[in-house]
Amino acid sequence: MNFYARDRELSVLAQARERSFMYGSQLTTVTGRQGVGKTQLVLKSCEHAPTVYWLASRSCEAFLCRKWTQVVASALNVAVPEGICSVAQLFEEVMNLGKSYDFNFVIDEFQELDNVGNGIAEKINLIWQRLKGDTHVNLIVVKSGFKLAHEEQCLELKSFTTATLKQIMRDAASDCEPDDLLSLYAITGGVPRYVSALIDGKCSTAKAMIGCVWGAGSQFLNEGVNLLLPEFGKKFGSYFSILEAVASGVTSAGEIAHCIGRSGAGGLLQRLEDDYGIIEKQRPVFSPAAAQNVLYEITDPFLCFWFRYVWANQQLVQSCQEQQLIKTVRKDMPNLLSAMAVRYFKQQLSERKEFDTIGSWWETAKGVEGTKNFIPLVAASSEQHSIQAIAVERKRKNHDPQELAARVEALQAKAPQNYHIEQRCITFKDA
Repeated sequence: MNFYARDRELSVLAQARERSFMYGSQLTTVTGRQGVGKTQLVLKSCEHAPTVYWLASRSCEAFLCRKWTQVVASALNVAVPEGICSVAQLFEEVMNLGKSYDFNFVIDEFQELDNVGNGIAEKINLIWQRLKGDTHVNLIVVKSGFKLAHEEQCLELKSFTTATLKQIMRDAASDCEPDDLLSLYAITGGVPRYVSALIDGKCSTAKAMIGCVWGAGSQFLNEGVNLLLPEFGKKFGSYFSILEAVASGVTSAGEIAHCIGRSGAGGLLQRLEDDYGIIEKQRPVFSPAAAQNVLYEITDPFLCFWFRYVWANQQLVQSCQEQQLIKTVRKDMPNLLSAMAVRYFKQQLSERKEFDTIGSWWETAKGVEGTKNFIPLVAASSEQHSIQAIAVERKRKNHDPQELAARVEALQAKAPQNYHIEQRCITFKDA
């Protein structure tokens, strides 16, 4: 697949490289979830200068040092002392080379270093602070994770925008249907690694994409476990149960607790939101931050797809019943696409930066779990004093203007005063 939509990030990295070589060593931290394209971006930015590339992994420290010593010698065509068994010592050796040479120095999966040896990252930081002013090294640290602390000079890489996904689909298949585009969004969440797997595999229709997910050697089947098991550790079972419930449409705290057989799931939900950033609370637009009328949503569309279809059907996955899996998914996929279309249009409106507030609106149904007067998409502009209440339908013939008008009447009582409310319908074709 072609290289898409990273011009701004490449410019930031190019400027950091120029400052490093001209004025003194610079550090840029590149963060983002796995698969978002961090390594590809960084290596592309390093194409025109010598580059030392270290990929950290949970290996023996002495083994990594032997391997990385060879990498340094080859990349810079210099002699490096053999027998160094400390990553921090080798890092210092490389930094000292920056007194005589200008080069890029990439440490990928940096967060793994403290699994190699205690305190390695802290030691590297101390060496960096001591030597950066006397050297000319463009240091790029790459970190993977769902929720990471942001350093002062940090470039956070995110999934493709809706506009980029649309361009990718047009390049792959000029005659693509709305369901194809929304399926690409629902399955990949715009994560470049997943998008590339489908597009490079010539899977540009919804039918072909679903087949690819369950094809032989598919990277999708174990991806959720590979991403989250290292994060969750021994508690993965409880977290996975919650995420499977949310992905299936069980979204209130009470319903989730009942579904997983616990009297309360508040602590687990809080950790999934605050510590991992994998779920987030959704409140009706115009509600106060402390409002208890909360529904939970998985932040990553890919993980929503994975828990709804892959993890929920592990028995079929493990028994290699591919055709039954595909049949099951294709039967339910229209339901997922209806929900994902709302998320797609919310993201699209957010990217256009025309509204201050974007979300959904609903009221709690008294006496029962559930909602009423649900409006899928509400967008408000304080500058225009206007609100758009938007129904999202697969086809325009499914839209009931009178039903939307009744829900808008309920919304009017909660909306800011003196705001004009316009109601309209958008369909999959508007994607």
